[in-house]
Amino acid sequence: MKPFASYIPTRLYFGAGETQRLGAETARIGRKALLVSGQGSARRSGLLDKAAGLLSGEGVEVLESPGVQPNPRLGPCLEAAELCRQRGIEVIVAVGGGSVLDAAKTIAAAALDQGDIWEVFLGRRAVAQALPLVTLVTLAATGSELNPHSVILNEKTGQKFSLHSEHVYPRVSILDPQLTLEVPRQPTVYGAVDIMAHALEGYITAEGSSSLSDRTVEELCKVVMQSTERVLEEPGDLEARSELMWCSTIACSGYAGAGYGPRFYDGHQIGHELSATYDLAHGATLSGLLPGVMSFHLGKHTPKLAQFARRVFHVQGSWIESEEEVARKGIALFRSWCA
Repeated sequence: MKPFASYIPTRLYFGAGETQRLGAETARIGRKALLVSGQGSARRSGLLDKAAGLLSGEGVEVLESPGVQPNPRLGPCLEAAELCRQRGIEVIVAVGGGSVLDAAKTIAAAALDQGDIWEVFLGRRAVAQALPLVTLVTLAATGSELNPHSVILNEKTGQKFSLHSEHVYPRVSILDPQLTLEVPRQPTVYGAVDIMAHALEGYITAEGSSSLSDRTVEELCKVVMQSTERVLEEPGDLEARSELMWCSTIACSGYAGAGYGPRFYDGHQIGHELSATYDLAHGATLSGLLPGVMSFHLGKHTPKLAQFARRVFHVQGSWIESEEEVARKGIALFRSWCA
């Protein structure tokens, strides 16, 4: 195992009905909230009005900032940050999936930043401080509710880069699987692929080794695939939706790859370029790229890919088959599942 450090300062509430905690948990942090949301699904479902009501019911003044797009843009985040400064916002509340949470983290950092926040995305300096963030998650995919990352598209330069800072960890994240029951088929599947990509890319390319992390990733992938198939058959399967939501959180929290050391996320990097250029859904790019990334790493990482084939897809190679042949069978089965 390689050395690693762990720091997760987020208070997490998981379970059906936990949405009810939103108002009280936010009120403990601040009394003037910017409520960040997406392009209308939360409004149409009634969730946004419910969230605003829960906040108001605890004495929190609410200012709404809707309209976050998939592949969230920098410009609207900067406008929202300026609004925070003008109105004395004390806490950001994000209601949505990964794009909304990424935008909210950027707003939180930019609101207290004294310069050009894009320099942080370019790696030229670090975030010094950020407004506190509360998240109410509506999609199992990115795991942004329990990590310090934000991915944003600079629409002026065409660059899609990441911010990484402990200051943008959510103070509180609420994961209520009931909120995902109406998520359509396509974003459910794309989310499932994203979950597995977060765990698998590190698993495949790790310089170090950890039996516990290996088993965690392998079992996580099996649970994701099984739960996704259950949800596609019965979208209202709350238990399967719950499993997907928890897998999403764990996959990108750092625990699934503890002890791996340096690792590479080729699929994510290429996917960001594709989504920045063609405005594609993040999960859509990964579903096409991830099997190819696995094939690319055959050679240097053949033993790990063969292990994945045996443990996840139960590939039983014959005594005359090489490790590479076993690995290729596993990749083919994974490609078939992604399709």
